[in-house]
Amino acid sequence: MPIISVIIPVYNAEKSLDTCLQSIVEQSVGDLEIICVDDGSTDGSYEKLAGWQQKDDRIKVLRQENKGGGAARNLGLAKAAGEYIHFLDSDDSLQPKAYEHMYNKIRNTKADVCFCQYYYVDGTTGKKSKSNIFYRCPEIAREESFWIKGNENVFFYSDVVPWNKLYRHQFLKEKKLFFDSVKSGDDRWFYFAMLAKNPLVCLVDVPLVNYMVDYNNESQSNLNNEPAWNSRLDSFQRIMGLFENSFLRYLATDVCFTDLYMLYMKKLSALTPAVKNKICKFLKQNNIEEKDILSVERRGFYRLLTNRLPAIPVVFSSNNNYLPYLAVTLESMLANADKNCFYDIFIFYDAISDELKELLAEEVEKYPNTSVTYFNVNRYVDNKMLYSHAHYSKEMYYRLLIPELLDHYPKALYLDCDLLVEGDISRLYKQDITGCLLAAVRNYTNLPMAKYIVNVLKLETKDYFNSGVLLFDLEECRRFGLKEKCIDMLQNFPRLACPDQDLLNLCCRGKVFFLDMSWNVMWQHLLRPFVHKINLSPEQAAEYGKAVRFPQIIHYTTGYKPWNYQDHILSDKWWHYAVQSPFYHGIVYKYMSQHIDGKIKEIMEVLKLPVLKKRYFCLWIASKLTFGKKRKQLKEKRKELKQQIKAVKKLSKEKRFKTGI
Repeated sequence: MPIISVIIPVYNAEKSLDTCLQSIVEQSVGDLEIICVDDGSTDGSYEKLAGWQQKDDRIKVLRQENKGGGAARNLGLAKAAGEYIHFLDSDDSLQPKAYEHMYNKIRNTKADVCFCQYYYVDGTTGKKSKSNIFYRCPEIAREESFWIKGNENVFFYSDVVPWNKLYRHQFLKEKKLFFDSVKSGDDRWFYFAMLAKNPLVCLVDVPLVNYMVDYNNESQSNLNNEPAWNSRLDSFQRIMGLFENSFLRYLATDVCFTDLYMLYMKKLSALTPAVKNKICKFLKQNNIEEKDILSVERRGFYRLLTNRLPAIPVVFSSNNNYLPYLAVTLESMLANADKNCFYDIFIFYDAISDELKELLAEEVEKYPNTSVTYFNVNRYVDNKMLYSHAHYSKEMYYRLLIPELLDHYPKALYLDCDLLVEGDISRLYKQDITGCLLAAVRNYTNLPMAKYIVNVLKLETKDYFNSGVLLFDLEECRRFGLKEKCIDMLQNFPRLACPDQDLLNLCCRGKVFFLDMSWNVMWQHLLRPFVHKINLSPEQAAEYGKAVRFPQIIHYTTGYKPWNYQDHILSDKWWHYAVQSPFYHGIVYKYMSQHIDGKIKEIMEVLKLPVLKKRYFCLWIASKLTFGKKRKQLKEKRKELKQQIKAVKKLSKEKRFKTGI
């Protein structure tokens, strides 16, 4: 009898099979049985398996019509003769001595299941990152073994996948454990059915499996149909039925919901009304409420599923530094938005901390007609090809990905993080832009910028738009290949003044619907109610005058931001919304930490002047707690007082000199 039976479901895995099988046959534990089940592959997978079978008699090849990974694993399990069982996917591989580590641990502890850490391997770049399956329960890694019922909370943070576990074969037989029959997500049932049997578990705290993350895998595309969803939800129903009023049921709830969320994120379903109703029925039958969902992101998805309002997708791109200011923009948008619409917010990012996500959730909680989805776009764009400068960050390019990633909406809005939305954003979304790639507002700019537009970009100033507020026709953009054209254009213009904006203007020339200027009024224009040094038609001049009087969106362009400069003449409005944001104290603290040090010496000098210290100090504090015009007035008074302080110090110095003190 072999020590370990390795069971590998194979479906159209011709490219990865060699790596997978080579990592197995080279293991230090040689007494292996390798069962490969071809699940109706249409490429050369079966032929490659047959070749491996001829080279190594430990390899057995089985074949079945396409039934899914679960059915393939069940067939392999029925034929397995090993003392222990390991399930490995055909695109994954093993580290050297992986089986030696797991076998020694499970044999010494007499456990039923052995867990191991693993590496995430990017299928495009090959980059590895280490897992940490019990990262919030590090004490578990030091335990020899434990029973599930005594430590069930650790599985709050564990993985439901089968390939990082070695199972005692007799345990699987006794408990009659098997995989679900659905074509995707079969491992969920197996995992929770195993937990329900209260196994003895051990852990090898070393990464032993290379888990290939293929972001472009479309093997689950069959889930775009109703019968597939029926099958999947039936599987979830059976999982929920394994546990009654226990912590594991709570965990199962979140894992099942995570599965739904991941399918949505992978765009395997556009969530048609019929599918949506089925999912909502499932949630209702199992009494799953928003409070039962653990993740911030998935709580937002719950709202999206259960709402009955017309959805409006709004996209932001951000990082850790800009998320607090994005929150202010979001606060202004939601406070003024139509309550009879649902706002599906997407935040494109490369790196945002969980702490900041939780903080933003506090803001969204106030608006039940809102969901927030964080979309890590790292795998969709090569940052090495992009450049940034000044106050521009590489996140500015992420707006180019909107047509590619939001293919289940006809249109989508994009907003910068340095905006205030004082109008109803749903009115902007409902704008008809048929026949155009996008809608934007003309960029009424100064003379130097106008010269740059004409001389460098070879565009007309009247056709140049600002990219801070965009309404995309997603189908038109995909048909046009907007992202690809912009990235290609970037190679021809290695240095641009406003990189993303200039690229969009160059590529979308003649295919832009120009919005009313009120939807993107730069703060500088509010200081100039009358047009100066800009040649506008009478109609454009009238539009300009109306927009600056009744702006729907205020755009704080340039590096002169209200959160960095409290004497910003138009900071009052921005701080009005900032104070309502959960990030307010953090924003104020950041400003104070940047500017307070230079004032300490000034305060200390003031404190030496008994007569004026109180007045000066009060003025200084007051100027830090006010914004805009009021702060400017206090600043002027403080300057006057400073002159008095200097005069007093001079007199005091002269007096000491004369008296010889």
